Amino acid sequence: VMDGHGEFGHFVADFVKKSLPKHLANQANLANDTPNAIMKAVKDLTDELAGTNINVAFSGTTCVFAVKVDNKLYVANIGDSRC
Repeated sequence: VMDGHGEFGHFVADFVKKSLPKHLANQANLANDTPNAIMKAVKDLTDELAGTNINVAFSGTTCVFAVKVDNKLYVANIGDSRC
């Protein structure tokens, strides 16, 4: 769930929606060290976002997402949204 804010927030939210699953899938340790893999994926995502043409000076997005590993559900957030 994303909540874009600012003039270009809808672009940031769309970028995160499309890119976050890719960054999570690229984490080799997702199943073994899920919390650190989630943090690394988000870091990689923000680094990629910084290299785009999306103006993030006053725009951004919050995000709440979950990752299921075996029978555990990990819930995470970007920004001040909480679940």
